Amino acid sequence: MQISPVGIANWNPQVSPDGQKVCVKQFYIDQFGIVGSQLYLMNLDGSNRQALIDGEQGVWVDRSRFSSDGSKIFFTINRPEIHWIDLNSGVRNIVRLAVTEECLNPCPDTSGNRIYLRCGDGADPNEDSEIIVVDIDGNDFGQLTNNRFRDDIPIVGVVKFLE
Repeated sequence: MQISPVGIANWNPQVSPDGQKVCVKQFYIDQFGIVGSQLYLMNLDGSNRQALIDGEQGVWVDRSRFSSDGSKIFFTINRPEIHWIDLNSGVRNIVRLAVTEECLNPCPDTSGNRIYLRCGDGADPNEDSEIIVVDIDGNDFGQLTNNRFRDDIPIVGVVKFLE
């Protein structure tokens, strides 16, 4: 079953923890090519499709992630900020980071209080980027990796070992 519009590029679908919703990034395309992207939240069958942010030319939304309880969606926009939307209230929050490079791929921890992400160039596998962590309010910023290669897409979750 197809749930996204035909003829429009849709990337990085993320299914909510309860399995009821999906968040997808959709590109805006004009006669000159791709000009921006937007996030949409919808039911698994594509119904009840709603834009999560106001799409505008030149805005690049990247990789959405649900909090482990499904109440928030975290994402980045083409600047060193983390954005998150409280799905219960509809309020959009912005965590401004004390860095100058691009930060992408936010992943909240299981408590929803800390966010892990990649900061740095890193567009090419040989370029430098690092994994950082920051509190949801923007405080307690820390760098977790430090090497000359691309570190990318942190994933945080609960690991259970078999006995």
